[in-house]
Amino acid sequence: MKKVFVLMLVLASISVSSVVSAQQIGRVTFQEIVLVLPEADSIQAKITKHAATLETDLEQMRVELNNKLEDYKKKRTTYSVAIDEQKQRELNDYNTRINEFAQTAQKEVENVSFSLTQPLLLKVQEAIAKVSKEKGLTFVVDLSQGNNIMYIDEAATLDITPLVKVSLGIAADAKPKQQPQQQQQMR
Repeated sequence: MKKVFVLMLVLASISVSSVVSAQQIGRVTFQEIVLVLPEADSIQAKITKHAATLETDLEQMRVELNNKLEDYKKKRTTYSVAIDEQKQRELNDYNTRINEFAQTAQKEVENVSFSLTQPLLLKVQEAIAKVSKEKGLTFVVDLSQGNNIMYIDEAATLDITPLVKVSLGIAADAKPKQQPQQQQQMR
């Protein structure tokens, strides 16, 4: 009975190890692929333009606040206590509206960025899935971020980045013109 049990254990471990060794692992640099797509530049330009428009609006509001503040400082001595308190409330309210606008503008830029980049990201994900299936890969690791990857044996994995580029109609050796710009932050 013990021999049968040991034999079953040995057979089980052999089948598990053959399944694990049969798994093929690929690697890809997702961000590089996204950045070499022709539409990536126009998407970034649209996002930057939208952010710049909102930043201009915000700056105009700040200039207007500064003008109101300067006017208040010049005329403050002529105001009664009630008028002075009212003017201070108006300045504080306007400053609050500017801060709220800045927060809303930042969210708007993030939403525009998401809506413009989402189709592009899905396109790349679909191409990665297609190439992975064609190559019989079980796992594909994205090396763009490297957040949780402590080690990767590049010789034991297949780099499908060039294959995905070709699948998307891009030269296999295409490199991004520049590194991704950080989202412009509203001040």
